[in-house]
Amino acid sequence: MLGLFLLYGVYTLNATHRLRRYQQVVLARNRADTAAWLRIQHDTDQLSQAVQDMVAATGLRPWRPAPSTAAPGPLAQPGWAVWGLEFHRIRVDLNQALAREAKLAPARRGARRRRRLNLELDQFWSISDEAFRLARLGARREAADLVERELLPQRRELTRMIGGWLKANRRRQTQTEQAVAAIYGGIEREFALLLLALLIVGGALAAWAVRENRRAFARIETLAAQLARRSAELESLNARLLNLQEDLLQSVARDLHDEFGQLLTAAGAMLARAERHCGQPGAEEDVRQARQVVREAQGQIRNLAATLRPPALDEFGLEPALAAYAAEFSRRTGIEVDWLLETPLPPLAPDRAIHWYRIAQEAVNNAARHGRARRIQLRMRAHAGELELAIEDDGCGFDWNAPSAGTGLPGMRQRAAWLGGTVTIGPRSGGVRGTLVSVAVPVAVAARPPAPVTAVQGES
Repeated sequence: MLGLFLLYGVYTLNATHRLRRYQQVVLARNRADTAAWLRIQHDTDQLSQAVQDMVAATGLRPWRPAPSTAAPGPLAQPGWAVWGLEFHRIRVDLNQALAREAKLAPARRGARRRRRLNLELDQFWSISDEAFRLARLGARREAADLVERELLPQRRELTRMIGGWLKANRRRQTQTEQAVAAIYGGIEREFALLLLALLIVGGALAAWAVRENRRAFARIETLAAQLARRSAELESLNARLLNLQEDLLQSVARDLHDEFGQLLTAAGAMLARAERHCGQPGAEEDVRQARQVVREAQGQIRNLAATLRPPALDEFGLEPALAAYAAEFSRRTGIEVDWLLETPLPPLAPDRAIHWYRIAQEAVNNAARHGRARRIQLRMRAHAGELELAIEDDGCGFDWNAPSAGTGLPGMRQRAAWLGGTVTIGPRSGGVRGTLVSVAVPVAVAARPPAPVTAVQGES
């Protein structure tokens, strides 16, 4: 907005400058017209002086012809011949000055002046021509009387009229210059006031906009801080939920293994003792079948407990747990699962190792269930300052960019984020069919013990 004000100001100043130059041209033309009038006045002054000199030279003195052998004629009067030539010279110069003034003068005012001046000059030249005609005929006294009686008053009227016009022209020119200067001064002053007012208004609007923007940004920062706090609280709740989930699974697995396993073991022992002491026909086969059922129940309970919370993870660590899981998954499903540990791993706390285990477990299940893979490879290594886990299969793949309706992929991303890393899901390299799931966590973050989960605000 301020830029538009400045552009408007520059445009107005340029327009005023062009108008001033035009006015200067007009004033220069008026000055040239005044100069033409000064020339006319000068010619009329010379004409007036010539009339006065002619009257003084020929009015009262008797005429004495110059000594000559020839008889003097009417045109042999030297005084009148000289004045005739002088009048002719002034008449030619005056006509040129009038022609120049006619080109420079305003149309209406110049036409009126020229008509009146031409009328007066026609009368003057008519009287002067008559006087010179009488002088050439020898009527010197009549010519002098005509000059003194009519030409002198006509000369005075021309001088007065041209002098008045010239004075009025100078006065009008001065007034015009003063009026033009006042107009331009007023325009510049009013424009400066307008521009100042616009700048004040624009500055006030800009200050108001800056203040409102600062307030808006302050509110946005407050909301962002609240959102960050709520996100931190939600992340803390999610971490607490994961811990509670794993604690619950661990407790259920322990209970299944300890309580139900002990009960089934006792039942199996009792059935074995009954088999040894029972001698009735067919009783041994029933007892043997009951023992087989108990063994199958024990196996299913062990598998369920291992699924809920793998015992190898708590007893031996992440690498043996993943190796045992790969072997057990291959035995149960018939899908070949290869476990490869490329480099030694840093020690991982159980609370962190369980998330690595769950990510691998979810990725293998997705490859078997959705990708219909026949071979899956688990690889883990510490490389370039990061702890990496790769699950690669030869299945048909899936649209990993499509939103997931289940909880598997979001759960994997959430666990990786809680570990301080990221999950990348995409096709295998080299255009080979299948899917590659990669998890990368900085080693310094992966080996760090988990922060204690504190109760969120408002929780007792």
